[in-house]
Amino acid sequence: MRSLTTTLAICFGMTTPALADDLEFEITFYLQPDSTGQNTLNKSIQIEGDEVTIEESRNEGRNRYVERKATSAEIALVEKLVRARIAGFDVAGAERPDAPRVEVEFEVDGGATTLEIEEIYPAGSVPDAYVDLQKVFFEDVFE
Repeated sequence: MRSLTTTLAICFGMTTPALADDLEFEITFYLQPDSTGQNTLNKSIQIEGDEVTIEESRNEGRNRYVERKATSAEIALVEKLVRARIAGFDVAGAERPDAPRVEVEFEVDGGATTLEIEEIYPAGSVPDAYVDLQKVFFEDVFE
C-alpha cells in the first residue's frame, strides 16, 4: 500500500482538458536512503514547450545534465502521466514511510495555474507508471 502526502495549490480556472503546450511540467524523484537527508539522490525531468531538461545526481559524484528538444512521444508521455495523476487525485492521510523511501514530486505551471503534488513510497513500491517514465529519461531508476 502506498503512502501519500500531498501539497496541492490549484487555481480552479484549470480543467483537465485545458492542459496545453504553454504549460511547464516538472517531475522529480528523490531517493532518501536514510533518515539524515544528507545522502539524498535526485532525478528530474522538466518539459517546457518542446524543450526537455534532464538532471540526475548520483552517489558516486557522476552527475548528468542534458538540455535538448523533447520528442512528441516524450511530451505526450509526461502529459499523459500528469493528466492521469490529476484525474485520480484523492486526499488520504497516511504515515510517512521510514527510509529508504522514494519521493515523487510533480509540478505543473501555467502562469496563473499552479499544481504541485508529492507522493512518498517505501523503497521497492514505486508505481509502475513512475518506474516506466524513469526508464525513458534516466540511466537507472528509483523503485
